[in-house]
Amino acid sequence: MSLLFDQISPTPAAAVLGVAGVAATTWALVRRRAWTVPRALVGLAICVYAVGILVNSAFPIYLGAVPDSSPWTTAINYRLFHETELDDAVENILIFAPVGVLLPLALRIRTVVGVIVGGFLLSLTIELLQLLNSVTGHGGHIADVNDLLANTIGAPVGYAVARLAMRLPPLRALAATFAWPGAGFSAEDRERRPAEPPSATAA
Repeated sequence: MSLLFDQISPTPAAAVLGVAGVAATTWALVRRRAWTVPRALVGLAICVYAVGILVNSAFPIYLGAVPDSSPWTTAINYRLFHETELDDAVENILIFAPVGVLLPLALRIRTVVGVIVGGFLLSLTIELLQLLNSVTGHGGHIADVNDLLANTIGAPVGYAVARLAMRLPPLRALAATFAWPGAGFSAEDRERRPAEPPSATAA
């Protein structure tokens, strides 16, 4: 018996995931009595970014695909710098740079180490989904350790750019307006930091 649909189309899947994500982030803010338009926009940006990454990395998903007799190792590249291009690496770094901004805007991530760990875990999840889809649904994507490395580099790059930009008081205040309560870029985080010691005066 043939399937009515032979694959899950990315467009309706993106719409469903996007609506679910916006509902979840809105509920999280309302539950904490912290909903504001700027914070809601951050939640929307996170949803759009996450759905875009997921759709471009995990789709298409084929239904009723015949199992592939090839070993699963053919769907993964675990060799560093093997069959990778510089422009692909730069593209992956730039694609993941927003992670270094969005995570500290919404989560309690206040150090570059936290951003690196967050970027690594997010990229690892994507690569594992690609591997699973390639093995079970013939999605056509290959899990690549080089993509994992480039993505992990991209997150702290974005974080560093954001921190440099926030040296300007107007941008720092803007970040505090958009940041969720307790997040790395929130005003509360800056208040918790110890004050800089006074400079020594000349004798």
